Amino acid sequence: MTRLINSLMKSWTNSIVRNNGIKRDLHIMAVSCKDQQQKQNPTPQLYENARQFKEVTVNQFQMLFKTNPKCKGQIEEILNLYELEKYTTQQVPSILSVNDMKRLLSTYDDEKELRKMIKFFYTRECDKFNTYKKKFYKKQEMLEKKREKYGENDEWEQGVFDIQGHLVYGLWHNSLISRITKQAIRDYRSNHISRQTCLFGQKLIVDLDYDQYMKPSEIGLLAKQISIMYYENRVNRDYPESLPYDVHFTNCRVGENTVNELSRHLKRMDDLKQYYFHPESYLSRPDLFPKNKLIYLSPHAKLSLKQYDHDDIFILGGYNDRSSHRQVSHVKAQSEGIRCYRLPLDENVLWKQGDKNLCLNQVAAILHAVKATGDWQVAIRKFAPQRKVRSLEEQHLEDQIRMKTIAKRLRRMERSYKFIQ
Repeated sequence: MTRLINSLMKSWTNSIVRNNGIKRDLHIMAVSCKDQQQKQNPTPQLYENARQFKEVTVNQFQMLFKTNPKCKGQIEEILNLYELEKYTTQQVPSILSVNDMKRLLSTYDDEKELRKMIKFFYTRECDKFNTYKKKFYKKQEMLEKKREKYGENDEWEQGVFDIQGHLVYGLWHNSLISRITKQAIRDYRSNHISRQTCLFGQKLIVDLDYDQYMKPSEIGLLAKQISIMYYENRVNRDYPESLPYDVHFTNCRVGENTVNELSRHLKRMDDLKQYYFHPESYLSRPDLFPKNKLIYLSPHAKLSLKQYDHDDIFILGGYNDRSSHRQVSHVKAQSEGIRCYRLPLDENVLWKQGDKNLCLNQVAAILHAVKATGDWQVAIRKFAPQRKVRSLEEQHLEDQIRMKTIAKRLRRMERSYKFIQ
């Protein structure tokens, strides 16, 4: 406690000396005059006083320290740090919820991680505000286009009834022909594809049994990767001729941080829980996942997956190891007696920089590309990060440089051989 208070006082004095007083900066929440000139009829509720800080007290988190009285002192210290950051940098959220306080308590021992988590809540709030602002601007542009097309007459906005309450027939009013929106067509297509994948699609398992090995920030990144993977697999834009994977999630135990974070990103998780989210392990469901067909993909495996079999069931470990690269998935596959392979990265491309641990959505995209085309090299070059893989031009230049150096060495050897003779 004394260490945290001393660090707070030190940061407070440094900020005063550096800034010569506290400067309030609303950052991206403030709207510039240029935006107000470009957009017409902005709502004052959207921009004026966009960030109104609400009072946060310890009594709002009574449910957390009722069972554990020690948490009360920790919550008070976290709120002191919150108030300090609010008046020095303004990079704090306008309010803290109970779930936010739970995540802050999990990083209480590390002050650096605590500050990072508070800043993460601030950026999350800014992103929400920016998306709301974009929707508002888009709605205003649509209204302006309709007014330009149909004039200042607002009859097209009345709907089925007019001002007097009588039925109005015609375009934008009561009609026998109903409009089919693009979203309805996309929903119909995605539901049709999901029914096909349930019957004929190849199964893909995401193992969520690594909650104890990850920090809260890593769990949030993992949930984003899973949501991107699930969306891209369902939309299936790159290879529409090939069926997407039938994705299942195992070890989804209620109350764990990974499941709670995933429920925030996947909107249809409650509807699909009984079919695709299994609280037990994949080994306890031999009717769905036969053990002889299971293949665990791990970057630390010794053998590489050279041949793709459409009957195999691939398992991806839901583990984000940004801070520590532990061989957790490889050890788990060996202990369970499951075949473990890695992607054939070294056999198909030349690695430029960085580690060979790819994101979950990138691995799923590579597998889907190989499933559709059968070419590992094309799939890895298309979906692996471009900063990590050498391009064909770079490989060609390196080959030319290597051949020139070999030719120079041969000439030197010939000269030395002639000189000896």
